This record gives sequence, C-alpha cells and structure tokens, in this order.
Amino acid sequence: MYKALLAVLAACSLNAAEWHFPLYLDGGVPHKVRREVTIRNSGGAVEGEPFRLPARELGLSGTPAKELRVVDSDGFELLYRLEPAGEIIGDTAELIVPVTAGAKGETRLWVYSGNPAAWAVPDEWNVPGSGLSDSFENGSGRLPPGWQENGTDELHCNSRSVQVAHSGSKSLETALKPGAKPNWVKYYRTLPVRPGSKYTVRGWLKGENIRGGAGAGYFLHIGPAGKEHLKPVNRWGNHGTFDWKPIEFSGVIPEDADSMIVGTVMHADAGRAWFDDVEVKLESPETLSAVIGKPEKIEWRTQAAPRKWELPASEWPDRLVCSVFNTGREPAPKKLCMIPAARLTRSNFPASAYRLFLHGRELPFLLLNGTILVELPEMPARSEWQLTLYLAADRKNLVEKTVLKQASSILSDMESGSTGEVDRNRYAMLLDSPVNQLENPSFEQAGGWVSGGEKNKKAPRVTRIGQGGIFGGKTGTVDIPADVQGDWYGFRQKVAATTGRDYILTGWVNSPDGNAGIWAHEFDGKAADGSFNNFFTSVSGAGWQPFAMLIPARNKNSVIEVHLTMSRGKRHYDGIMLAEVVGVNQVKFQHSAAETHENGIAVWQVNPVVKIFPDSTPKGKGTNLNVALARNESEGLQLGIRSDKPYPKLSLTVSEPKNEAGSALPAPEVNVIGYVGIDAPSRYFQFTGIPAYRRCVPGNSRGELYPDPVIPKSEFALEPQHTQGIYIRVNAPADAEPGRYRGTIALRAGEKVLRELPYSVQVWNFTLPDRPEMSAIFDDRHGTGRQFKEYTPMEAAEFLARKRISFDEIPAKPRFRLENGEVKADFTEFDKAARVWFEEWNIPLAYLPLFREHFGWGHPPKPFLGVQP
Repeated sequence: MYKALLAVLAACSLNAAEWHFPLYLDGGVPHKVRREVTIRNSGGAVEGEPFRLPARELGLSGTPAKELRVVDSDGFELLYRLEPAGEIIGDTAELIVPVTAGAKGETRLWVYSGNPAAWAVPDEWNVPGSGLSDSFENGSGRLPPGWQENGTDELHCNSRSVQVAHSGSKSLETALKPGAKPNWVKYYRTLPVRPGSKYTVRGWLKGENIRGGAGAGYFLHIGPAGKEHLKPVNRWGNHGTFDWKPIEFSGVIPEDADSMIVGTVMHADAGRAWFDDVEVKLESPETLSAVIGKPEKIEWRTQAAPRKWELPASEWPDRLVCSVFNTGREPAPKKLCMIPAARLTRSNFPASAYRLFLHGRELPFLLLNGTILVELPEMPARSEWQLTLYLAADRKNLVEKTVLKQASSILSDMESGSTGEVDRNRYAMLLDSPVNQLENPSFEQAGGWVSGGEKNKKAPRVTRIGQGGIFGGKTGTVDIPADVQGDWYGFRQKVAATTGRDYILTGWVNSPDGNAGIWAHEFDGKAADGSFNNFFTSVSGAGWQPFAMLIPARNKNSVIEVHLTMSRGKRHYDGIMLAEVVGVNQVKFQHSAAETHENGIAVWQVNPVVKIFPDSTPKGKGTNLNVALARNESEGLQLGIRSDKPYPKLSLTVSEPKNEAGSALPAPEVNVIGYVGIDAPSRYFQFTGIPAYRRCVPGNSRGELYPDPVIPKSEFALEPQHTQGIYIRVNAPADAEPGRYRGTIALRAGEKVLRELPYSVQVWNFTLPDRPEMSAIFDDRHGTGRQFKEYTPMEAAEFLARKRISFDEIPAKPRFRLENGEVKADFTEFDKAARVWFEEWNIPLAYLPLFREHFGWGHPPKPFLGVQP
C-alpha cells in the first residue's frame, strides 16, 4: 500500500509528546532532532501496513542512516526500511514504516535523527508486499544476502558464477557432477506478502546439457508461513542446452496467505543451470496519506563530572562517569537510579570497592546482586547529570559469593550471580520509601497481597503471615502439603506500570531446601487473550537470600504482577519491593594513570584466557612479557595497549625469539583482537505478543563492545582511552632446543618506534604428541547465518585441528541405498575424508556419522530407507 506523500508541513503540535529516550542503541544520549508524522487512513483498519515517506521531505537527506529511529503513538520503537539502503541517506531515498490505524482513522509516529553517538541497528523491517529485485551482485559469499539453499552435496553443487550472467557480472549456478542422481537442488528466498495483493514473478534461466529428471526452472510457493509448500506453482521441465529465457508467474495472493517462497530448481542426472535477475512485484490498494510536522529540536544543560579526581587517585585510580538525563519539559521527581555495576565492570566486587559522587557530594547507595541502587533528588527539566562511580585500587572479586543460577524459565539459560553482603538498613529505607509501589511489602498487616492457588480456588489455605521476618518481624509463608492438587500457590500482587519504563523487583526469600524461584508477569491490563511476558530469577543458599530482577513494561496498558508462588514445598518471603528505576545512559570509563607510561602508551600482558575489553586498565609497566610452552606446541602472548591520545594507524612487529646459542623459533604470528557490538548479555529472550514490525529490545539494553574475533593482521587504530587487545601466537617445533629464548616487540606509528619491549619464551624439555591424548569436540551447529560462512566443513576441521580441537563429525558421510531388498553402502568419499582427518590432521575422534539423523535425542528412531526400525 504505497501512496505519494501529501506535501503538507504541519505546525508543531501544542500538546507535543514527550521526547522519547532512551532509544535502542542510542549511544546513551538523546537524539536531538525529530519530526512528527500524522498518517491518515481513508480505508479499512490496517495493522503493520507499509507506507513510504520520502527522506527529503523528512529532512533526512545526507543524514547517517545509523542515527535513524522511529517511534509510534504508543511509545514503541518500530522497525523500518530504507530504500535504497546506504550509510548516508540519499536525496531520493524512501523510509518505509509500518502503520497501524483504525478504519477512517489516523495515527502519529516520530522520526528521530541528530545523534552521532547512535549505533547502526542490526535489523531492518522485512516489509510485507515490498517485493524483490536481485541480480545477485551484492555480497562476496557463495550465497547472496537473504538467500538459502537445499539439496546440495558433493555431486549436486551450488555456487555464485562470475563467468556467466544475464546482467551484471554474477549469477547463481547449479552444476551436477558425474554420478549425480535427480535431487531437488535449489536456491530459495522467503518474502512476507499481504492477502489480496497482485503479484508478478520473473526469473531468467540458462541451461547446458541438462538431461533427466524434472529439469531446471523456478518454483513459487504461497500460503500461511510454514505451509507455503501446500500450494506449489512450478515452472520447470527445461532440458538440453539453451540461452537465457524468462520464467514467469502471476496471480493474486490468497486471503489466508502471508508468505511467499520463490526459488530455483535443478532436478536432473547431469548438466548445469544458471539463474539471474529474479524480480517479484507486488501491488496493493492505496489508502494512506501523511502530514509531516516541522522539525523539533532538543537541547539540555549538562552538569558535568569534575575533571579533577574527587578521591585520591592512588587509592581510587579508575572511575565510571555515568550520565542520567531528564528530557522532559518539567522537573523529574525523586527517583531510584540503577547502575548495573557488576555488568559495567564485569566483576563481583563488594560495596566497599565503590564510592559514588554527584556534583562533588558523596551519595549513599545500596549494592544488591551486583546492582547499585541510589535515590536521586529532583532533577531539572532538560538536563544531564554526570555521576562518578570510583573503583578501588585493591578491589577484588567475591569469588566465594558467586553462584550459578537460572536466568529464565528455560532450564539451559544459566548465569553467574552474586549476593555479597547487603546493607539491610539501607534496603529497609528504600523498602519503606515512596519509590516502592507494592502494598504491605513486609507482610506486617493484612491486605495488598492475593493468596491461594491460581486455578484451584477450593484448595486448603497454604499461605499465612507469621513471625520470623527480617523487616518488621513478620513474614509471608507459603507451605504446600504434598497431597494438595497441583497448582501454583502463594502470594500475588498487581501494579499498574507506565509503558516504556523499567521496574526493578527485589526482595528476600528463605527456602528450607535452599532453592527458590521468583516470577513476575507483565501484560496488557485491558487485553483478554491472557498472554504475558514472563520474568524469572532464582536464588540458592540457606537462610534469608536477596533477589533482584529487571522488568521492562513493554505492553500498552502495562500491568506487572508479582508472583511469590510455587507448586510444592515451603518458602518464607519478606521485604518485597517493586520500583520504577531510571538507568544510567552513557557511561565513560576513565583511568587516572595512562600518562605515566612511556610516550603516554601503556602496554601490558594479559592472561590469554582473560578477555581484553575497551576499558581494561594497565597492569604494571609491561617490562616482563613472557610465555612458556612445550615443544610441538603453540601458546598465546596477549597484550593490552592503551593511550590517552588517538593513533589512526599503528603497527606491531615481533622479532624471532632466539636463545643464547643463536637458534631461533619461528616468527610469532601477530593478531589484532576485534570487537563485536552487542546490546545485552546472551540470553533466551522472550517477546510474547510483540508484532513483527515492532523492534524487540532486551531489558536493560545498552551497546557494549565485546572482544571476540582474532584477526591475523599487525596494523590497527588506537582510539583515546580505548584499550586494544593484541594476540601473539608463539610456536615451538617438535625439534626446538629447550631453554630460554628472547625477542623484541616494537610498536610503531609509521617509521617512528613508540614502544620497544623485550619478551621471553621458555621452551620446556618435553614434547607434545602429534595426536592429542585428550581432546575437546567443537559442535558445528548452524542456524540463521550459515549462508554467510565462507569456509567448508573440512576447512573448519583443519583449522581446529591446528588448535588441537576436534570438529564434530566428518562431513563426507557414507551413502546407503536399498537394492532388491538389500542395503548397499558406499564408503568411498567417507574413507577419503577420514584418512585426511585421522592420519594427516591427527584429529583423535569424531562423532559416528551413521544414522545420526535417525536415532538419539530421546525420540523413537526415524524411518531409514523407507523402513521403520
């Protein structure tokens, strides 16, 4: 549904909406520019309807695409699509947004820009009805972006051809090797569609010596997602040798369909086929028009952290400068602020390792499960405050307080957590303050809580309020007899929440068996479907244990229901708090001592099993760089490099280490550690009931750089106050002389040597065997994204073998067939690969590749060769 934009610029609304902040991956600062767009619907009700807005009319021409964000009238971020895509929005570009509006109604959305700190979003809207035009020129991989394949093996091969093309320089090719039997080999792509849309599909095909089977061509499947194949339309049957010719489909999308799969087909004994210039056109009726408002801008006053350290730098050498914003037009009342200290420092420090300041005044705080909670005073309108969180020089992790616990209701979703020592007096002050939105949080009186079973309304009483609490003396107890009908019993309480805000649920539980789970449900209080977002945490240990979890209010008319419930056993609860929290936004790490190193550049060694983050700080002066290894072994020497100054291009060289006799080890391999942007710690996230066109944002999301790839190169850029990791791989051959070897590491900017550091290698007097006596298997599992892999399974196996790790199974599998009721097996290709695997690469083991698809995982065997075992 596309209509030219109504060229009207409306005045700013007198009742302008609040400035939406934070937004996804906004870099911790508000966007400074937005335009309000009013969209009018002249037809029937629409939901997630695509609508095109010219970027020029939105004032977006020349804007970096990474800055763009779109928010709907309910305050939810929306997915969108730019056409054409690019790092800079062009003058002719269009912004495609999803529109939800009632019949003959209207809605509003806001388009935000003006934020250089924003990250590029990792996803775009898969626009229903947007069609497709692909000549397979984009991307460098074997598969073009967005396409998948099926039916390939060593005899049925798909590739990207650069010799044959209908237009441009590339096409898709399917080639059959001698001995191939007809198999449904295909490339395919899935597109969302709208019922009632007219479609036209065209693809070009060229063939060479195609014989047997159904031949070559294209197929089209349209239907409900997951069931498209039930109504196939096929255009194949092309054999022999022929030049480029079009294959076409046309029709109307059925009323029950929302998905289309278009793909290529090669089903033959021999031959080659090329496919190119696939185009899908979709036409929908037009009922939407838009009015674009004038640009709005926001400015704020920053009360910055003092440049001078507020504590002795020798005792408190590091600090986090944490920004908190009030983007509203009115002062913000006192609120609870949450600083995820354990996450920001990737540690488990006690409260004594932190000191918190605001405007030169030290603030008291509560440290609970690695999170700092602090009450902030009233904050002026349109302002930024910078809190400074100092880290002690002698800070140490509370290893003995670290526990493994479940992070969600999914059994395999685990995380490490810590309780540490909690200041109960400080907690009691928060518990009884206005920030707590729960009634009767310490069970000191009747009321507030609903008790009993969720379904079994006639169950005997299993809850009570009695003595023994830690806040006020009373506690809420759930005690379920073993013979009670199965249900969820306990205390529950509902609280109305503000959509788009974050809430923290905290409390204390005493479980006689040492384990307890706590749940919360967040849902639309006016919806009748019963769906909800489920939040869960668990605690372990004897006696009273604290818990905490963050709950984002995602739904319209949001309600949060606290569940102190269980199905069996006995629990005591006390001191339950549910409070709205404001998180810190932009966080900057500052280190006080970088300038004390030679040329202002710190270089230090880090254990290879420890990740180097951008805020990792120097340890020592880097004068004792060393590594030890056996003969016939490789080991890593990992370095951190940091400076207050920017260096656009540095290079690092490592000389061959030599012993006193002049014998040298091979030149070490230099690698630069790459950093990957993430928005939240890895987790099983649940986004129940969220439409496909709305952006899914994990709770407490923030952009962070995690070290991950080890890239074989020696040149890199060094940003100021940003630590760069370097991984040097040292190798000792099997015939290396044992003893001490010495070399030099040089860091250069052009021809100028900035740092030169000695390093040593200790080669031990024993040799590791070529074939590892102990082994680890790396499971090769591919989901979405496999099409971007540039390497084959055998190449991956060879790479891992050099690291003494086993790839999971030999890719070339035995081939079985049934002839005259007798099973025949062909191990030819398997034996070739196995010989390389075990004899050349010395991989010690692999999974048995026989019948893996038919047995295992706790399920009955699947049929094999048409026979049910």
